[in-house]
Amino acid sequence: MKIHWADPWYSRFSAKNLNRKNQDGTSTFLYIEPREVRHETLIRLHELAPWIDETVGVGDKLSPQHGAKITKRAAKLLSSRNAVSIDGKPAQPAIATAELLTLTSKGFQVVEPGKEVSSNNAFVGAILSFPLADLPEHVTVTWDMFDEKISRVATISNDVAGPFFGAVTPVDPKFHWQNHLLKYERKSVSQIPVVRPEESRPGLAWATGIISAVSLLLVLAGTGKVLKRVSLAVLIFAVPATVYFSGSFTALAWRNASPPDPQTAAGILRSMIENLNTVNLETTPTARKAELTPIVTAASLDDIAAEIERGLTIRTPGGSLAAATDIGSPELERLDPISEPGGFQTLVKWSVQAEGGHWGHAHIRAVTFRALIEIVPEAGQWKLNGLTVIEARDPNA
Repeated sequence: MKIHWADPWYSRFSAKNLNRKNQDGTSTFLYIEPREVRHETLIRLHELAPWIDETVGVGDKLSPQHGAKITKRAAKLLSSRNAVSIDGKPAQPAIATAELLTLTSKGFQVVEPGKEVSSNNAFVGAILSFPLADLPEHVTVTWDMFDEKISRVATISNDVAGPFFGAVTPVDPKFHWQNHLLKYERKSVSQIPVVRPEESRPGLAWATGIISAVSLLLVLAGTGKVLKRVSLAVLIFAVPATVYFSGSFTALAWRNASPPDPQTAAGILRSMIENLNTVNLETTPTARKAELTPIVTAASLDDIAAEIERGLTIRTPGGSLAAATDIGSPELERLDPISEPGGFQTLVKWSVQAEGGHWGHAHIRAVTFRALIEIVPEAGQWKLNGLTVIEARDPNA
């Protein structure tokens, strides 16, 4: 074993298979997500300290207050260094956060609030978020934080086909991602049509209406008894046909419609849940609310947007959003009619598998949701009119 006495972090075994997995003191990552580019950095506290005017010795203990001050300074520093360009244009992060981490035998762990931590295994993890409407064509990071300790920075880019590994040095400081995805398709919410019987057939309604008018005229003004009788018989059949083809019967029946059967309701709910998971791809509450507009009633939009933020948004330990990759079939525990004709309220349970990554680590977790949901027909579409998330838990807990 080659011991580095000045900084034990750089000690190495001569046999490479004995060396630890995390050998780089500084690493930088690009995450290319459906609605966001994230530039993330992991940096040892000993390597970060000179950049934020801190002095940290080997074995020093950091109080919670000191740790909070360091993460605040780190977020400010890293949001202004290592320039990011997206599709050739300089980009500024919309959100910049940092966490104090420790490297343990289980990997990187976020330091819990109020905990003291040793500087020997302390890292700072920073996340810079760049919201986008769609995938970019190329992204470049120009790394500019080099000194006597930081002479090489490991890089990883992550998209649906990644990860891809590399490194930057003072000689070659640019870190690139190029869009080579050929089958990518942007997800968006889709309205759920209300399937009803044909409400009207204007052509047939006009035809039977004309027949009714002519028959009535012959009944009133005709001279022959036979002609009057035939005209009356035609009139008796033509008038109801005109009313039927105009859609009046269907509209009357719909005004008193009962909720859909459980199988149909389950199909509507699955489509609605898929839409809500698409909404959760958006990185900000404002964007999520805008994406909800086509599938939520106007009167309930604010309340439902807030409830989705509270109860349905899944985040990784680093704070980034996790995306649902697999949605289980909804289980209806109850299905009740409401005062709105054709609408229904249901107590439903469903499970998702969510995936998210940060600082080079993938997180996969299952979540089971239980919610009270109200859905109503509006302008020929099923819309969400009420949402209360009762439970969100690990199904194996």
